[in-house]
Amino acid sequence: MKPYLLDTHIFLNTYSKPEKINRKITQIIMSSSPKYLSAMFAG
Repeated sequence: MKPYLLDTHIFLNTYSKPEKINRKITQIIMSSSPKYLSAMFAG
């Protein structure tokens, strides 16, 4: 399986606003492939 680095914003929107996320991205996030999240910065 291929690992993925995901942007935190995209990851969170997949669950809160799934209609805004591309179907392919949703499939990747829902897959069993390893996923890593980028750090979120609120400055």
